[in-house]
Amino acid sequence: MQAPNIEMTHNQPEYLKNRILLIPSLIRKPVIFLKWLYLSREMQITIFLSVLFLFIPLYLPQLLEPVLNSLYPPIPEKRLFGLVSGVSTNPDLEFARSTVRISSWILWSGLIIMMLWVFLPRIVTFADRKLRFKEAAADKLVQERPGDSLILYNEALQWALNPDIESALKDKIEAVNTQFSTEQQVAPLPTERTIAIDPASTVASSENTDTRESALIEDRYRIRRRLGEGAMGIVYLAHDERLGRDIAIKQLSPTLIGNAELMARFRQEAKALARLIHPNIVQAYDFIEDENQAWISMEYIEGQGLDSMLTDQPMALDSALELAAQIARAMAYAHQRGVVHRDLKPANILVTPAGTVKIMDFGVAKLNESGMQTRVGTIMGSPVFMSPEQASGNEVDHSTDIYALGIILYRMLTGTFPFSGDARSIIAQHLTKIPDNPGDKRSDLPQELQSLISRMLEKAPEDRPQSMDEIVASIESVATHLTDH
Repeated sequence: MQAPNIEMTHNQPEYLKNRILLIPSLIRKPVIFLKWLYLSREMQITIFLSVLFLFIPLYLPQLLEPVLNSLYPPIPEKRLFGLVSGVSTNPDLEFARSTVRISSWILWSGLIIMMLWVFLPRIVTFADRKLRFKEAAADKLVQERPGDSLILYNEALQWALNPDIESALKDKIEAVNTQFSTEQQVAPLPTERTIAIDPASTVASSENTDTRESALIEDRYRIRRRLGEGAMGIVYLAHDERLGRDIAIKQLSPTLIGNAELMARFRQEAKALARLIHPNIVQAYDFIEDENQAWISMEYIEGQGLDSMLTDQPMALDSALELAAQIARAMAYAHQRGVVHRDLKPANILVTPAGTVKIMDFGVAKLNESGMQTRVGTIMGSPVFMSPEQASGNEVDHSTDIYALGIILYRMLTGTFPFSGDARSIIAQHLTKIPDNPGDKRSDLPQELQSLISRMLEKAPEDRPQSMDEIVASIESVATHLTDH
């Protein structure tokens, strides 16, 4: 896929010449202002001045009260035919007090508006910087990872204030959608049996053009051939010459070595795998790093990706339940050890010829005690399997894996996904649309299983099953009832 040839001109200085035109855009996208408040260094100054100015309407009328009383003294008056003297409140005093109060609030509002007027170019520059970063990252991924590029283009669109830039981004999204849809229609069907280790990768062609063949890493791992290439790295079949066994070795892509954040995520993937010793999770053996490169050596598995096993026909009920139970047991184990996968999907699940599930690719996994934090507003994961909290860029926990497994179960048992469309549309549906009941698409699904899947796909994490163990118990209950009948 070629990057869409669409020119985009970020003429920010020209755009800033008329600040009035920016106000409707900020009103239309208040999240930009809120994120600026949250992330900008000027946040403290803004809040401090706002609070300080608040003293004007709260205390100015009290401070001016003596002055008003002297300007509008009480009016002497005679009562009872002039026999009793008294005073009455000057009718102009209350009017003056109201005028001062209203004027104080107008002054405070004016100062706030003036302050925002001063900061407006900085807010727009902040948004433009975020947009440029997202757009540049998306441009680089268009050819190899069009799905992820669509996510980044949509994130960039959230920061677009200039209508021309917004229109150009929409054109890019439409161009990628069109090309991606075309390529998906003409893409060859996967072979019945593939060898894989990096589930985000594509299997290499029969022609071996890899220049690293026969290279020796750490005087131990002899590269034999390339298996595939994913978003973060290249995966090779290698031979451990010390232990005499074949392994898979994942090399961080050379173009990403200088990216500190992605390097940290590569280390995090190794740490996540290292703490997970489970029959349904690919095992990590070693993490190797030098000044110019990093590798993870791991278990080499022969098998078939779950994604290549899925067709437009529903999977046999007993087979789907067995696979789902294995996935749930593995993820229950991972969650108990503080690891959240965050990108659970059929492409990340390998099934061996014996029917054993192996979960892979913990590249965006979250470790509970890790010091590495995902920024608020950052979307991570694959659109089709993304939980609502992921889609909105919020903090996630183990419930996001439960939601993803619900999508996988829905797909296995009905032959369709609960949501369809382009990446942008699917993300929106995760947030707003209630999926069709799986029983409406397959009549032989037990009611207990329909209820389980519907609960797993609830929008609010607290409404879903609260653990993978609970899901395992429900699946086993359904399987037992099927056996009894």
